Amino acid sequence: MSIVLPGGFGQVGAILAHAFHRDGHEVVVLSRNPQPAPWTTLAWDGRTVGSGRMRLTARM
Repeated sequence: MSIVLPGGFGQVGAILAHAFHRDGHEVVVLSRNPQPAPWTTLAWDGRTVGSGRMRLTARM
């Protein structure tokens, strides 16, 4: 299953991202400050619909 987590580097989001990734799901984290992770991370400011939407759509 493909799972998108906005704010996936916060306390709850990080726990969810790790758990979903460990269980074999494709995880995409949207973040204002993407960090290296074993899943896909995309920069997103939480307001703008733009090129990130196209990258996300292409991945799903």
